[in-house]
Amino acid sequence: MRKYNSATAIAALVLASLISVQALGADSAKAKADLWAAERREAELEAQNETQLSLVEQARINRQFRGQLELGKDDNPDVVGAFYELQGTSNSSAVKYGIKLQNKSLMETLKNYNGKRIEVEGKLRNSGKYLLITRIVEKAAGQPRTERRAFGGL
Repeated sequence: MRKYNSATAIAALVLASLISVQALGADSAKAKADLWAAERREAELEAQNETQLSLVEQARINRQFRGQLELGKDDNPDVVGAFYELQGTSNSSAVKYGIKLQNKSLMETLKNYNGKRIEVEGKLRNSGKYLLITRIVEKAAGQPRTERRAFGGL
């Protein structure tokens, strides 16, 4: 069971109030900047709480995601695109996450996968709204066949 401290609860309340202000039609630049600042604070608190977890619990948080990547502009300057995680076998059921990068050098590699299916490793942040990508899982080529059968029939 995950333990939350009072700072996390306060950050969640601040974020909820800012989201409600935005939902009421306050689309000013200041309201958006305040919302993004609250989301950054919430992500920082989640990162601090992770340092207090055991190594096993930390490994559970960091997992692999398979899906389609779409890079593009977003209102939030920290978000570089969207990731659609495929659920099950059907392509129609996908969960959308905003993409944030742990390391800005990953952006060059992500450009090669724009619009394609990819497997990444990362963590969900801000109650599952954003996917913080920590690394890209690139599959190695399979082993070459060493055994060759003779041509012909049976």
